[in-house]
Amino acid sequence: MLGLYAMKFFKSRIWCHGCYVMIWLVGISRVFLFQHFIVDVVAGILLAFTSVYISELIIFHVFSKSKAHAEVPQVSAIEQN
Repeated sequence: MLGLYAMKFFKSRIWCHGCYVMIWLVGISRVFLFQHFIVDVVAGILLAFTSVYISELIIFHVFSKSKAHAEVPQVSAIEQN
C-alpha cells in the first residue's frame, strides 16, 4: 500500500516504475521465502488497491466540500441593505 501511495506522490515515470517493481519483488520474496502463499500475496495486492482507491475517494470528497464552503462569498450586512 505504501508503494501505491508513493506512486501517487511521485509523478516521475522512473519513480513509478521503481515502486511498481519493488511491490512485485516484495510479493515474490514473500512466496519464495515461504512466508505467505500466492493467494495471500494476490489478496494483499487487491486489498491495497482497494484501500488506496477508497481513501482517494474519501479524501476527494472531504476536500471538495471544504473548498466549496471556502469559495462561497460572504455577504455582509451593509451589502444586503
